[in-house]
Amino acid sequence: MLRPILTNMEQIKNRRRKIAIVSASIAAIAVIIILILLLIKKNATSAPTIWINTPGKVSISGDREFTIDVSISELTEDVLFPASSVSVSFDKSRLEFLGMEEGNIFILSDNGFDLPSWSVNVENSNKTGLINVMYLDETAGRYAFSSKGFDEVDRNILIRFKFRLRGSVIRGDIMDFVIQDAVMAAVDSTQSLATQNNTLKAVEGRIAADD
Repeated sequence: MLRPILTNMEQIKNRRRKIAIVSASIAAIAVIIILILLLIKKNATSAPTIWINTPGKVSISGDREFTIDVSISELTEDVLFPASSVSVSFDKSRLEFLGMEEGNIFILSDNGFDLPSWSVNVENSNKTGLINVMYLDETAGRYAFSSKGFDEVDRNILIRFKFRLRGSVIRGDIMDFVIQDAVMAAVDSTQSLATQNNTLKAVEGRIAADD
């Protein structure tokens, strides 16, 4: 009589032991999954971002001109970016690209800091609906972008674009500005930031025509 009771107790203990082992394994797997997800999320959100700031609404009854800012969230410390390019598409049937205005991110210079001289073809931009701007420091570092000329809040505008609403625009029209490509090329190519390889995220902008 005693042996069957002991056998049952041993079976119960074995079952509890197996349950404990399975529970511990599940808990360990859950922890690993959570850590992997957190790592993926961190990597996904850690890339710098380039985005377009717009006035939101533009009046069709005023001078119809407005400016959009192309801003960037961060520049890696101790990295030189001697070249940069940005391509932004727009609705050429409703918007006329008037040209560029300087941003407020400095480049290095022999005298400390200076503003970059961007190049753009305004006429071709209006023909294609795609603005291609480029800055190139031919010294490969002496006149480069760096974190020293950048501030996350007050000095983060790469460049400004001026537009005018064309006569075709009516109240309620929505117009998008899309960053098709952007690159901050570093002296060390492995440190470059680019939308094409997901080391630089891009966020589009939008305006609405209003009275």
